[in-house]
Amino acid sequence: GEEVCEAILTMIELIGYPPDDLPQQIQKQADKNKNEVAVGEDVLLSPLASSDWWAKLLDCLQQPTCTPQQRLAIARTCMHAFSLATGNSSRIVKSHAPATDATEQTSEKIVEEKEEHLTNRLVEWGLTDKIHAALVSQLRLLVQALELPSQDIFSLNGTFPLDTTLEVPTIRHPGRYQTVPLGSSRLQLLALLKEILVYRSGEGKDGQTTSKSSLAMDALMELPIPPELAKSKKGEEEKPSDDDSAIVYNPWPALCSFIWAYPNNDFYGIVFYEMLRSVVLEHHEPTLRVILQK
Repeated sequence: GEEVCEAILTMIELIGYPPDDLPQQIQKQADKNKNEVAVGEDVLLSPLASSDWWAKLLDCLQQPTCTPQQRLAIARTCMHAFSLATGNSSRIVKSHAPATDATEQTSEKIVEEKEEHLTNRLVEWGLTDKIHAALVSQLRLLVQALELPSQDIFSLNGTFPLDTTLEVPTIRHPGRYQTVPLGSSRLQLLALLKEILVYRSGEGKDGQTTSKSSLAMDALMELPIPPELAKSKKGEEEKPSDDDSAIVYNPWPALCSFIWAYPNNDFYGIVFYEMLRSVVLEHHEPTLRVILQK
C-alpha cells in the first residue's frame, strides 16, 4: 500500500542522499568509531539491483486481485525508486524560486533560484547502473503492465464530445469534452519507461557521461511489432492469431497513437517528448523506423 511505498522511498532518500550537516553528536561518534569495521550503506540498498525485486513488483500489477490503490502505490514506488537512483526525482530536486507576486516589483536577488547540490551516493556505489540493467531485463513485464492497445492502434481515440455515450468511465472537462483517462498508475509507469530510455551513466575517467539508453531501446525492439503494422511480403496485414493476448508487442506504435488520442494531456506529452528526444539523440535506427513509418 501507500505506507509501504513511502517507507521504501524514504529509506532510499535518506541513505542515498545523506544530509551534509550531520548533528555534532553523530559526527563525534563517527570519528570515534571510524576504525571499526561497519557494514556499508550500499548493502542496505543492494536489493534494488536485483531483477527479481523489480519482477515481483511488476508481476503484482498483472494480478486480478491487485486493487487500483495498490497499482498506484507499486507504480509510484518503481518510478520514484529509479528516479532517486538517477537523481531526477522530485523528492530531492528542490531548486525553486521563492513565490512572489507578479504585480510587485522585486529585485533580481529575491527571484534568483537557489540550487541545492546533493551527493547521489547510489551513483558513487555503482548501484544506479546495476538498477538500470535490472530494469532493462524486465522491460517486457513493464510494457505488459502498461496495458497498451495492440489492435486498432491507428484509430485510437481518448477524447470525445460530451454527448457521446461510452461503456467505460470518463472524465468530464470544462472544455466541453470527456476523456477516457490514461490513469495515474499508467502515467507513473510511462514516466519510469522514460527514465529508463533517457538514462546516462555517471561521468567516467574522461569526464564524459555514457549513454545506456541504447540497451533499453534494443530490448524494446526485440518485442514483435503489432499485427496492424507488421505487413507480409504481399503487402497485406497479418491476421492476429487466437493466442495474441499472451504476446507482448512493441510499445512504440501505441505510444505514438497516445499523442493524437490525448492531445490535452501535458504530462504524457512531456514524457513522450523526452523519449523521442532520447531516440533521436541516440540515432537508434530500428526505433526511428517504427516511429516514423506512418
